[in-house]
Amino acid sequence: MLGGGKALEALALTGDANAIPLNVPMMQYKNCSFSFSGLKTQVVNEAAKIPNFFESKSNLANMAAAFQRSVVRHIMDRLERAILWCKEHQPDIGTLVISGGVAANQYIRKELAVLTKVYNYNLVCPPVHLCTDNGVMIAWAGVENYIVGKGFVEHPEFLKSIPKWSLDPSVTNHFPSELKSSVKFEQQSPTELKLAIQKCREAIDSKQKNIKTKIFKRAIQAALELGRSHDAVTLCEAAILHNPRNEYFTKLCATLKDCTRDK
Repeated sequence: MLGGGKALEALALTGDANAIPLNVPMMQYKNCSFSFSGLKTQVVNEAAKIPNFFESKSNLANMAAAFQRSVVRHIMDRLERAILWCKEHQPDIGTLVISGGVAANQYIRKELAVLTKVYNYNLVCPPVHLCTDNGVMIAWAGVENYIVGKGFVEHPEFLKSIPKWSLDPSVTNHFPSELKSSVKFEQQSPTELKLAIQKCREAIDSKQKNIKTKIFKRAIQAALELGRSHDAVTLCEAAILHNPRNEYFTKLCATLKDCTRDK
């Protein structure tokens, strides 16, 4: 019994992609970002318009074919933009690698072969039996990290998932934004952020007693916002010395150290 993408591909072979209108996602955005959420909503809405939709195999086949075509057109549009960008900014790149479960789809492979031929790119696809779901790869990476004791956060309650991660390369130059959410206060300018850190440091250097918790929190948040992760750790350690019974700073400090290790 087939499941997931393989079942969709097999069903699409007997369907008519023109029978059900599905738009290609994000065509109004001239970038390389992907999103399939709008397409999935279209599928739900179009299925609701057809009486007894799930009782007809032809309806299912048509929807599978229309969905597969829209997905592939979306991928082709984004990849073409990426290739054009590379040709202008990084012309030494000339190979496109497709991997993971999606690489097992023959329809996608055929379309990618055409795209890469047009732009004189090499297309590299692993054998189908190696094109497994990315979940397996993530799990394996987790096992390897667990064996060497690396990459684990002691207090995951301070971490927050990021459903939308920008493709902007400048994002990687900043401290992980999920940790920024652990301390929240009003938006401030870079100057105000630096002043928050300075105020906290002056209080520490003057050996002031009973420094308010919010002063430490604002200084730590400011360091994170400015991408100064190691300063955030130092401030957190100082907060622990002034507030040894405050578990918040103890847990946050452990999380910060885990995330800044090897950086």
